[in-house]
Amino acid sequence: KEMAFLKEVKRNLHPSATPVDQGYEIEALHLPSKEYRFNLYDIEKSEEKIALAVAGVDGDGIQAAMFAIMCRTLIRASPNKFDPSTAMIDLNSRINQLAQGMNLACFFSVLDLDNHAIEYVNAGFNPPFIVDPGGMVDTLGGGGIALGMLDRMEMHNERIPIQPGDTMVIYSNGVVEAENGHNKQFGIERLINLIIGNRSHPASEIIKAVEGDLRDFSKNTHLNSDITLIILKAR
Repeated sequence: KEMAFLKEVKRNLHPSATPVDQGYEIEALHLPSKEYRFNLYDIEKSEEKIALAVAGVDGDGIQAAMFAIMCRTLIRASPNKFDPSTAMIDLNSRINQLAQGMNLACFFSVLDLDNHAIEYVNAGFNPPFIVDPGGMVDTLGGGGIALGMLDRMEMHNERIPIQPGDTMVIYSNGVVEAENGHNKQFGIERLINLIIGNRSHPASEIIKAVEGDLRDFSKNTHLNSDITLIILKAR
């Protein structure tokens, strides 16, 4: 019964499809582990913007599962989801009201489709990176502390331009911490090199390449944490 509950929770922590836009490709990979650890993400499109949030719950067990469900519901229902800093401040306040003592590492971004820029806030999540058409890598700044750690948090949107051919990668701990049979981790360097090597391909092919390498790397072990990977590519 617990495993069935776990599987159902994880199935409902991410959307069934990603939005489509003429100028951008968005692909998502989610490989659930058998552990009581939870990643969640949400992607929603308006006429001029795409809001994208990716988060990881600190903790495990039934309590963490319920917390993950609550957080995705709050993100999905946020009236400020197209303003990252406001949405995150509100989410932090709600976590402190409804689930005191629980923490959520979260990256919240909004892609401006008209001005080709991304506004984002990072609260304790892995810093995403962008690979440009020439293979240069730029890591998004920020990081801070997870939501729920402080009663009040001051947050400000960071803004970066997106150029044609840029590939942005958002990844959970499960990606870089995946282990092989020799206790060696997949690592951020391997992930970056995979993106660089496949940067000229469509987002769908990039994510297939990463998934294939991850599965081959960890084929003799079980996942210790959910794997969540989002690829956003400007055409």
